[in-house]
Amino acid sequence: MKRIACEMCGGNELIKENGVFVCQFCGTKYSLEEAKKLMVDISGSTVKIDQSEELKNLYRLARRAKDENSLEDMHRYYDLILMKEPDSWEAFFYVEYVRAIAEPYPLDETAERFRNKMLFAIDLAEKNLESADEKVSAVTEIAQGSGALAAELFKAAEELFKRNRPTDLGTTSKTTFLNSAFSILNIEFTLGDHIEHNYVDRPELKEWPVQIWKCALDKERRLKKYVSGRYRKQYKQLKEIYTAKILGYEPWYKPGRMH
Repeated sequence: MKRIACEMCGGNELIKENGVFVCQFCGTKYSLEEAKKLMVDISGSTVKIDQSEELKNLYRLARRAKDENSLEDMHRYYDLILMKEPDSWEAFFYVEYVRAIAEPYPLDETAERFRNKMLFAIDLAEKNLESADEKVSAVTEIAQGSGALAAELFKAAEELFKRNRPTDLGTTSKTTFLNSAFSILNIEFTLGDHIEHNYVDRPELKEWPVQIWKCALDKERRLKKYVSGRYRKQYKQLKEIYTAKILGYEPWYKPGRMH
């Protein structure tokens, strides 16, 4: 008895489409001759699929999709990796990253969910990677991705507010905008705090907290003309706390200057 197994992900469901065979799990395409070579004999024995080779192939496909900014393929391949390697910080992070990009609304809920997932991805890396260098590399990649996502979400919040804003800055649209904005800023504030607390002795990450906080404060500064009522206190507290943190590292920092 024989069965077919995709050499990329090990999936056994290949369907012929437009003259080629397509794996329904990872999307890899095979010609007829290539598909014939995928047949494996399972008569009277248990077939053991080389999981390590499959994972290598899936990581290769997932990272290629990431480099090409192909969100659909990123989600497909990283999701397959998670099924085979549930503790993969990389797969977990990018599945959540794509989810936040593809389904950003409501922005405040998306930002808060992503902040929690970001911290969990960092926790996975810290618990499962062996060397300190690997952990630093993972946290650096998570920080870069999270910063990029925060910028995209904040831009979306501003654009949505401008489209829906009545001439009198109606409280409903302004409240929604400020709730979203502060939730997005919290991604960066939390990330900077975590790196400062856990990686202050690593030269590769030494400057990251300050740069992340500066990015967040630059965004917060754009909220100033809209802040009123209960948001005024929140705005002032965040500005004071993180300005003081930055000044602790850079005494020459000028809070009113864009960075």
